[in-house]
Amino acid sequence: MVKPVSALASGYDALPNPVFLITGNDGTTIPINEAARTLTSEQGFVETIGHHLGQHSANEAASFTFSLSPGDQAAARHFTAYLLPANEEGRVLLILENLIEGNLQTALAKSRLLYKDLTELASDFAWETDGDGRFSFISPKGAMGFRPEEMLGRQPQEFLANPGRAMTRLPFHPKHPTRHVEVWMLDKNEGERCLQISGLPMMDDAGRITGARGVALDVTAERKQQSEIAVAKNREELITYIVTVARDEDSPEATLTTLARTLTRALGAEGAIILTEAGLTAGAENVPGVEHWQVTASHGDVPAGILDSPELEYAPFKAGSVHHFDLGDVPVLGIQTRYRGVDNGAVFISGRPGGTRWHDDAPALMSSASAPLGLVIRQMRDQQSLQELARTDELTQLLNRRAFMETLDSALDRANRSGQPGALLYLDLDNFKPINDVLGHEAGDMILRDVANILRSQSRGYDLVARLGGDEFACWLDQTGVDTARDRADQIIADLLPLRTRSASPDRPFGVSIGIATLGEKSEAGLSDLINAADKAMYRAKTLGKNAVAVSGLDDGEETGLENE
Repeated sequence: MVKPVSALASGYDALPNPVFLITGNDGTTIPINEAARTLTSEQGFVETIGHHLGQHSANEAASFTFSLSPGDQAAARHFTAYLLPANEEGRVLLILENLIEGNLQTALAKSRLLYKDLTELASDFAWETDGDGRFSFISPKGAMGFRPEEMLGRQPQEFLANPGRAMTRLPFHPKHPTRHVEVWMLDKNEGERCLQISGLPMMDDAGRITGARGVALDVTAERKQQSEIAVAKNREELITYIVTVARDEDSPEATLTTLARTLTRALGAEGAIILTEAGLTAGAENVPGVEHWQVTASHGDVPAGILDSPELEYAPFKAGSVHHFDLGDVPVLGIQTRYRGVDNGAVFISGRPGGTRWHDDAPALMSSASAPLGLVIRQMRDQQSLQELARTDELTQLLNRRAFMETLDSALDRANRSGQPGALLYLDLDNFKPINDVLGHEAGDMILRDVANILRSQSRGYDLVARLGGDEFACWLDQTGVDTARDRADQIIADLLPLRTRSASPDRPFGVSIGIATLGEKSEAGLSDLINAADKAMYRAKTLGKNAVAVSGLDDGEETGLENE
């Protein structure tokens, strides 16, 4: 027997779940209990129930599920409805809320949202590759300036900054889980990005790799900062070392050679050369076409054509920045050295033939080394100037006595070892003191400078010419026998004859007495022996009328000739 509606209502009113009475052919829905009345107010309920009731006949028992989504961001609610025939007046609709499923879906949605947030916080983009290694997924915001659709279907290798230096297996195709593998890639603007890649392989049920997925973090800023710190540290160490070497090495040549070796190693180069102003070191090779520069030091393998390159004449000496150029397949870096705005040298380093370009920090290190190198070269020049002052007679710019004796000692040692002849000319001016006394010291100084110029004109580049003091001069003629030495002395006397017009008086004519001591091929004389012999010959020339030449040979220890003029 079917119960009346009033009895149904009183029976269901106490249930905690919503219960409705469905009456008439139009499916009017009447809430029976408080839970039903509350549910009726939910957005979309009436429309959703009406849709489902229209799909079932009046006397049919049925069940169906439906969901309600609130207008705010709250999670959707899920329900199961049971439609039961009651009596001739209608049907009963019993609704149960699926709390477990709803909670699970809510938790899943929250988990997905949390994963998305954590992924975005921990990385710059997420990625997936397929079985062919091509990108099959990129985060919606894209990567490295590319939109996702610009990367999908392409191989990761296409985005590498240095394909030739890439690792054998990229982290986008891992066989095992990988973490924090760094790869340099190109962005859309052709800039380079350092990406830290973490990924793991995706497998099917048979354990075959079907692709990979992972995340990428852009660490370019951190790596550039680390590089700048490293460059600054290397720069500081390099400058400190340059200053230390300049202080500790014994000679300019040794200092610059050590610095060339240091630059080669610090910059990962194959070789280096250092150019300075000509004359800083003896015997250095001048640069073709740029004769005021010389190759002062070198280290390692330097291209043979570097000294013939027009780059040496134009690029490094007219720009203060590091200059890049190639000699064939050899990359070269060059920069000038300066001191207080004045060029005083240049440095060139050469890379490996056919090798890659320089590291990013190489130009910075070159630039930082140029200033202290310029200072070192200037200090060497100053030291050389001081040494020249200490070795040079101020008035005549000839060697002074100390420098002459030191250099002559070395020349004699070479001559004795090689068996080569040599001759020492010892000159004492005749009647010079009266010029000072009568005409004044300025006139005397002019005479001394003129005598120095004449002696220079009668000497070769490797001969030694000195003012020993007062009116005494000396000349060492290397690889010269007695006859040539006598001819040279005669010519000196002849060249000095015009100076007689500047004598103090006619009865005291100006002239020069010259003593010659020769070093024969078989003789071995010391410095003091040679000086004493030449001095003795000079006094003999004076006793025989002045303005004369006397010769003393060292082979037999006696005077071998005298010539009066």
